[in-house]
Amino acid sequence: METVNSSLYSLLLNPKGRVLYDLILYKVSNEEYLVDYDVSGQSYLHKHLLMYRLRKDVNIEPLTNMSVWVIYKQFEKGICEKTSDIQFVKKYLNEADNIVKYTEDPRIKNLGIRIITMKDANVHQSLEQSGLNFESGKDSYQLLRYKLGVGEGVMDHTPGECLPFETNVDLLNGVGRLRSHLGQYGLGLLKYEDCAKSEFLQLQGFDIKLKAMVPKWWPSNLRSDKK
Repeated sequence: METVNSSLYSLLLNPKGRVLYDLILYKVSNEEYLVDYDVSGQSYLHKHLLMYRLRKDVNIEPLTNMSVWVIYKQFEKGICEKTSDIQFVKKYLNEADNIVKYTEDPRIKNLGIRIITMKDANVHQSLEQSGLNFESGKDSYQLLRYKLGVGEGVMDHTPGECLPFETNVDLLNGVGRLRSHLGQYGLGLLKYEDCAKSEFLQLQGFDIKLKAMVPKWWPSNLRSDKK
């Protein structure tokens, strides 16, 4: 991972190429990395990573003394652009205590800034005291993701069932150039062969009436005005 963009989106696959968990990795230093994943997979992921340590002198431990926060611009029409408020937030984060790491979300910029803090830190309260007004709540972040057509965690990607490109991993900057990895055969087939795939799409509407929409952040060659 580069120093400037020191976070990376990826998927953990099983030997058959099916998705187990989606991950975001953060580079803290050349010797230390953090893995952000669905908390329900803590026990399995820890054992899984230890299994592939390959006798290296690497310490892999779950951390219960840290929290993950997300700051993003409220979703409006089109793509969320950077604002002066976001720049102020970054300035605050550079000076604040108990901030372990922060980066722009490596998937798409609409998802804002992800912040790793110590457990006792309250980013929302601290920012409000700095003069900025923020709404808070897990539901609002989930709604943002669904408006953007971005799945996350075991609720959206059932472990061991979905294929990598059904999660839009290729559009979310989650496919690298590594040629040898667990589950690579299934991933290679999907990437290089002409095959149909199901994907997460943006849904507009409530109750029974729903309208499938192609997210505006998708590349233009994947979007069409045809109904």
